[in-house]
Amino acid sequence: MFDADMKERREGIVKLQDVDVVAVRAMVDYIYSGIITLTEGNVEAILSASDLFQIVWVKEECIQFLESNLNRNNCFGVRKLADMHSCKRLHDLSHKYILDHFDDLIAEEDLLLMSFDE
Repeated sequence: MFDADMKERREGIVKLQDVDVVAVRAMVDYIYSGIITLTEGNVEAILSASDLFQIVWVKEECIQFLESNLNRNNCFGVRKLADMHSCKRLHDLSHKYILDHFDDLIAEEDLLLMSFDE
């Protein structure tokens, strides 16, 4: 954007829309410090931001965090998130978790909201 003849180059500003402010702050902090702190409350937003900004190491850390914390309460959300951000390994793991625990998850609303193909 800054190299081409675009509005951002002329104005010297890039407006980020639909990006979580906390996630952007975490990404900037990571760039300067090399440290990222992931929690259940921020991992989804940081995964989205790292995917958008193509910061592969942070994206991989988010995937590992989600894999380590996969459970019956988040397995459907993690599967959907994995689909949104092309995380095949995470998708496969969450999908396997759902299949392995299908009897326990049969009454979950998230299961009922899935499409037939899913």
